[in-house]
Amino acid sequence: MRVQFVGQGLPGPSMARVGDLLRDALRDPYYTSFTAYAAYVSIGVARQLAGLIGQFVAGRPDRRVALFVGGDLEVTTIPALEALLDVPAEVRVIRFSAVEAQPIIYHPKTYVFRGETNLIIVGSSNMTTRGWERNVENSVVVTFDEGDPEGAAFLAEIESFYAHAEFDQHAQLLDRELIALFKAAELVVSAEPPPAKPLVELSEAAKQARKELQARFPGITVSKQPGQAATADPSGAFPTAIPGANRFWCETQRMTGASGNQLDLSKTAKRRRTAPGSVHLFGWPPPNVEGDLSVSLDFGGRIFHGNRISYFKGNGMWRLLMLGVAADGTTMPDVVRQQLNNKVLVFTATGEHHYRLDVQDGDTLERLKAESRFVDENQRGGASKPGRWWGVLEGEAFLSYHGLI
Repeated sequence: MRVQFVGQGLPGPSMARVGDLLRDALRDPYYTSFTAYAAYVSIGVARQLAGLIGQFVAGRPDRRVALFVGGDLEVTTIPALEALLDVPAEVRVIRFSAVEAQPIIYHPKTYVFRGETNLIIVGSSNMTTRGWERNVENSVVVTFDEGDPEGAAFLAEIESFYAHAEFDQHAQLLDRELIALFKAAELVVSAEPPPAKPLVELSEAAKQARKELQARFPGITVSKQPGQAATADPSGAFPTAIPGANRFWCETQRMTGASGNQLDLSKTAKRRRTAPGSVHLFGWPPPNVEGDLSVSLDFGGRIFHGNRISYFKGNGMWRLLMLGVAADGTTMPDVVRQQLNNKVLVFTATGEHHYRLDVQDGDTLERLKAESRFVDENQRGGASKPGRWWGVLEGEAFLSYHGLI
């Protein structure tokens, strides 16, 4: 049995994203079952799971998947539960109190893969985009072969704990009737993301205290009043979250990758050096350059989950890697293979890190420039080498945050 500590969100030798570990495991042909116990789930991860688990069970009747997700504290939303209906798995919602104030809540984050080799992840990461990709989290990852007695005993303890009758009676099968009951009872938030709390004017003492907190915790964004834009930290460190553009476009020229499925992006603009680069259109300047972002793309009648924005140290370039998988097992490289060269890709945000992708011919470039609120080029190989054009069609919060209006 091998036990490994994995940390997420801070640089170091143990750095790994839990989302990557789980996606890789769901693509591994040697596992025969997957069981997840998680307090909260977001619509972004639910959509990813629809494609990943669809591929996991496709043509494999021996494979089993069960998800036990929480319905306490109004964190898991109605749209997230509705998205889970598309996951080809047994999905149960756990709630330890139907209506009244809850003395206890369901709060685990445990992921179990069984097969010839077994994988168990126990930690702090919920089934949310932030929990899988961005938050500072930690997990213990345990792997062992099927015949390992110590590993088998560890797995038996987990399964015995969740086999308790008390747990079973609070685990209800997810269906549309249950969602309707949650919605009617106003026990689960019906919007994604949850609506902001009413704006409350801060006292002068509170404003001063927040300034002092920002000074003590450099490099983070202190919780702010709803409706306010996040502000950059004066130290120059990235804030924890920034707004992306609502609708934007990127010129491809020649796409990178053997399948032509990698779009080059940049951190800074070429013409207006103080402006952000095209990677910021996705609302993604991570706190360190190794940070990745998982993106879902609605393209050609399919939704592809698990595409990734990554930084490549060798050439100092950000790229959107179109590696996603649809519910029917179709992959993004299969669909776009060398078809996106010399095109313009138009992205329309439809959810958290979820975009509709439309492809337009290169001769529409000048029209898109004229229609855009802001236009610039990627940094690419020095001032003499033409960069890839990009522009913002819609995105008031993005433009305001970066001082472009």
